Amino acid sequence: DHFLGIADHHGMRVILVLFDDCHRPDPEIGVQPLPVRGVHNSGSMQSPGQKLVLQFHDGTVAASEKKRLKEYVQGVLTRFKDDERVLMWDLYNEPGQWVFSRTSNGDKTNALLKLTWEWAQDVRPSQPLTACLDGSVGESNIVVNADHSDIITFHCYNGELLEQTIIQCQETGMGRPIICTEYMARELGTTFQYSLPIFKKHRVGCYNWGLVAGKSQTHWNWASVLNLERRQLQGAVLKPGDPIPEPALWFHDIFRIDGTPFDQKEVDFIKDITNSE
Repeated sequence: DHFLGIADHHGMRVILVLFDDCHRPDPEIGVQPLPVRGVHNSGSMQSPGQKLVLQFHDGTVAASEKKRLKEYVQGVLTRFKDDERVLMWDLYNEPGQWVFSRTSNGDKTNALLKLTWEWAQDVRPSQPLTACLDGSVGESNIVVNADHSDIITFHCYNGELLEQTIIQCQETGMGRPIICTEYMARELGTTFQYSLPIFKKHRVGCYNWGLVAGKSQTHWNWASVLNLERRQLQGAVLKPGDPIPEPALWFHDIFRIDGTPFDQKEVDFIKDITNSE
């Protein structure tokens, strides 16, 4: 509620995510490690974590854990189901993904994914429900999301694939609205100058990753994660108040924490294209 209040104060409506298969597979409650300097998303964890996902898949999940996750999903949805500050619910980010994990979950996520949709539809909030197509891994996961999403959402960072991905989503969506909920990796070609005209041409909404280059440091590229363990051993962490290190070319993000942009020309372009008829 506090977070939604901050976003609302700044004129932002929020897409809330409940589960996520991206990044490190073993989340723990409590004090988290300090961010590692110059490493993309060094502290990001999966939710609820690979161990539980696989237990749902093989049928060994404890009844208490299943009850806990159901209460989490339905409790959050019920609390905010009519809150105008929430634009949409992204129930499960990139189910089946493998990023920084020991192995890809793939369709092993499908059991929990189906239950998540079931739990959410029992509540049926006033806001749309979605989970991405492109960005998910596993054919069954993609089919489940396509069948159940009120709004078709997808992720695309490769400039060469952007337009064809939009067309495929339009064919799958059969008239449903389409939003790209992740894009913009400069070194992969999905710059604002390249991507926004394509989104506008196809009347597709879009959310870039991200806004401010903070301690998650997603302005460093994905390859920087290869340095994670070495830099952890070196003690190269970001302490509160430390300046945020910058690469020469930012991967994601628009602004520094002081509000200055990485590239003023990008900001000017965004303003121009979103204000034009």
